[in-house]
Amino acid sequence: MLAPPQIHPLHIGPLVIDPPVLQAPMAGYTNFAFRQMVREYGGAGLLATEMVSARSFEWLDQVRAEHPERLWGIKEEPRPL
Repeated sequence: MLAPPQIHPLHIGPLVIDPPVLQAPMAGYTNFAFRQMVREYGGAGLLATEMVSARSFEWLDQVRAEHPERLWGIKEEPRPL
């Protein structure tokens, strides 16, 4: 019977990634069930997020100031509380 392979941390300069698993951004697929499955398999040592537009932050600040009574979501239009 073969012994399971030993997995060693990944070293990139002074950065240590342990476990040595990298998760790329997956637009629209990082829901709760997916994140839970990743955790159950031991997690990822390095995660990347989806790309965001810097202009959207400026727009959100302006609109939030104009409509503080609304609840905001990342992918959603503003909606009343």
